[in-house]
Formats: sequence, structure tokens, C-alpha cells
Amino acid sequence: MSEVVRTVDHVTEKEFAKDVGLSPRSLEAQRQRGLIPEGEVWVKQNGRIFYSRSGWDSWVEKQRNSLMESRSKVIESSSASAGTASGAAKRTRIRQHRKTSKEPAVYAVK
Repeated sequence: MSEVVRTVDHVTEKEFAKDVGLSPRSLEAQRQRGLIPEGEVWVKQNGRIFYSRSGWDSWVEKQRNSLMESRSKVIESSSASAGTASGAAKRTRIRQHRKTSKEPAVYAVK
């Protein structure tokens, strides 16, 4: 792609961050980790990053549909075994560590 993207659909990272309510740094981090797909959602041209609004919308919709499908499969599998002896596993609480003071205790010697 030698021509520069200059359509309304493609915007700079800073503009796009404002549109979706994320910081430019957050978008950059997600992009570098491969969470946001290159080509479909963003492209790099002449050293600059451009995001596609329509690409983002379709990608988010795919993610939402995938999540809904996986949730419905979990519901179907748990409802199929609801009356059996094994049944659905009960969730256990995970204890969170208590926050302690970072300052060490001070003792007076008398």
C-alpha cells in the first residue's frame, strides 16, 4: 500500500482513541500484544497508525458474537447435567489478600 489512507473511515490513533473512549497508549499496547488485528482494524503507513472505524465495528461485533456463542454452549452443557449426581460444579470464593501497612511497626523499648 503505497498511497496514504485519507478516507473518513480511517482516522489517526489519537482521533480514534477519543472515539472509542480509550487512551492512545492503551490502543498501542493492545495493538502490540496482537489483541487488535492488523489490516482489519488498523494499518501502518509512512510510520503512522490509522484505524478503520468500520473495521473496528465489524471486529467488535465478531467478538461479541463469539462470546455469546461460547456462553450459550456453557449454558447448554450445564443444563444438560443439571439433574445428575455430578451436576454443575459449585463456584468457590477466592480469598483476596488483605492489604497491610507498608510501614514497619515501631516499638518503644523502656
